[in-house]
Amino acid sequence: MNPATVRSALVEVVRDIQTSSGYDGSVVSGGACPLKDLQGFDSMICAEAMSMLSSALNVEIADDMNIFVAEDGKTLLTIDQAADVVYERLNKGGT
Repeated sequence: MNPATVRSALVEVVRDIQTSSGYDGSVVSGGACPLKDLQGFDSMICAEAMSMLSSALNVEIADDMNIFVAEDGKTLLTIDQAADVVYERLNKGGT
């Protein structure tokens, strides 16, 4: 698996969530910060997105992790940054 695969899967997951929630999925891009830029995207949706990404990539993502927030617990991440976090953790042997 490469970074582009993770990014593509994450964009698709977030786009699907937005569309199924009745929001505009066309605004989803790598530069979008889901928790800031997307309607209805909150911590509950983050958990759902991580579950869907886990299934899409056939990997396990830890339940106590939020890929949309930096380790400092304050900085909100873009989709590209979140994909990088997932990719790095997968290459370190765990997410």
